[in-house]
Amino acid sequence: MLSRHNGSIEISKFDLSNYHILRSTLETILYDESFTQNAQRLAHRLERQPVKPRHLLVSHAEFAAQFGEIASMDSHLRRMTFIEYFLIDVIFTTPEIVADMQKMQSGDFSRFWSEEGGLFDTIPSFLAIIDLLDKLNPLDLKNNVDILDKLQATRPKFDAITFETYMFVGRVVQDYLGIEVYLPVVSITHDTKTSVLLGEPIMPSYLSGYFTNFGNVMTFKERTINTMSYVLGNYYLQYPKWKKLQDPTQDLSIKGNYYQSPYLFINSNPYIDFPRPMIPKTIQVGGITVDVAYLKSHKVDHEWNGILDRRPHNVLISFGSLFHSMYMPDHYK
Repeated sequence: MLSRHNGSIEISKFDLSNYHILRSTLETILYDESFTQNAQRLAHRLERQPVKPRHLLVSHAEFAAQFGEIASMDSHLRRMTFIEYFLIDVIFTTPEIVADMQKMQSGDFSRFWSEEGGLFDTIPSFLAIIDLLDKLNPLDLKNNVDILDKLQATRPKFDAITFETYMFVGRVVQDYLGIEVYLPVVSITHDTKTSVLLGEPIMPSYLSGYFTNFGNVMTFKERTINTMSYVLGNYYLQYPKWKKLQDPTQDLSIKGNYYQSPYLFINSNPYIDFPRPMIPKTIQVGGITVDVAYLKSHKVDHEWNGILDRRPHNVLISFGSLFHSMYMPDHYK
């Protein structure tokens, strides 16, 4: 996504053991004037965007808390019942699917340092995350309901509640506290399952699914795999069937909660992300945690300053919080 702006370079994890590729990449970043200009242009574009993501988030949240659901913003596509239209670019079946499904046995994230991480290799880890989230169920809240009662006593009425779309336990809190307005948030650039619920079109021809990492330009085979990822994502990500915390005889509505949400906040930025059709409910707030003024005015702490002072030049590489560097193969280091 970033590399298409020519201000970022994408390399494979398998290239980490290739000295020549790493050296060429770092030399481009440090000494290539064209790369520097493109990177600076992209940074300035994000810094000068007309509406800052944080202001966009706060203003929409305040608006939603005041007015709640706005029926006129609800897509009619979501209400079609007899005939429903889906834009699916490719339908493809193969006996190899059965063989590949048998490989989905381990949810160990460390294996992705040495494995490709394709469609069927990614699903076990996805299921492991779903399993962890499923353990956050109403029974845990039932044992700590006194905390919710204290919240309700402190502030009898809350304007709105926000939590990530797959953190279903947040819906239990919302129902117990009687909060009417729900503002769903996704930490990724797009959530196809939530998009379908809101009536937003999904585009497997140029928008990656849950288990793929293709760009917006795909081959026929990649579009086929991507379409399969959409179907598998909808199959595996199911909404739990829970009961209300205060009345175990009543079902807790989870899926219907998305229909009534005034907005959907996504971790995307229109100046970086792949362009695609979106409904007015979808608000792109990617970059809300970036505080440029703070970054420019603060220095690293004493510990990191000592580490960086050991050499005249340093390159700091972060692999994120999911794939720990302790599991990295030795020949990558």
